[in-house]
Amino acid sequence: MIGCFSSFCVVNQTLVLRLPNGLSRTLLKGPFLKTQHNSQKVQQLLSRKVYMSNSENLKEESVWDYPRPPRLERTRQRLRVVHRGKVIADTQDGYRILETSHPPTYYFPPESVNRSLFRESNLKTFCEFKGTAIYYDIHVKQVVIRNGAWCYPETEGLYKPISGYFSFYGSKFDEAYVGNEKIIPQEGDFYGGWITKNLKGPFKGAPGTRFW
Repeated sequence: MIGCFSSFCVVNQTLVLRLPNGLSRTLLKGPFLKTQHNSQKVQQLLSRKVYMSNSENLKEESVWDYPRPPRLERTRQRLRVVHRGKVIADTQDGYRILETSHPPTYYFPPESVNRSLFRESNLKTFCEFKGTAIYYDIHVKQVVIRNGAWCYPETEGLYKPISGYFSFYGSKFDEAYVGNEKIIPQEGDFYGGWITKNLKGPFKGAPGTRFW
């Protein structure tokens, strides 16, 4: 029910955000005064970027069903990297690479990372599929995370969409998340995959698995 006057309206309604998992969140409840201030507030609520990603919605996957050459696919799961309470990267517009025996590696668009913390290191590696990767040290509160992130600046072919994107070693940071789930880093110091509870192994990376 809406009652209108010359200078304001009284609105008796509820604004509810419907979430994909069947839940809902009430943002506003009436009655309230529909003044210019409240109209701006409603617009801010409606335009606010709401992260609804939840790793509990991920289907079960076996890393032995992943292909080789690896598959690149978009993911709308919220991806985050945090160290000492500071957000290093945060996106819901990333990619993941799926390769036989490996947990996924996740790639963040450049606008989603805090580049002010990055310093290019001298390390470079070569991938037969994606080309040459360059690495970055991450500087956070007087701590330097050596070679904590990498990037393929000139990837071609199937992997061209991730040119200039960044990926992170979960093992080198305090926290890394897929959706609401804190990941388990892939073993070893080279591959950098992120393990979530929906994944089935065994996973490459531990001693003795180099030639899997």
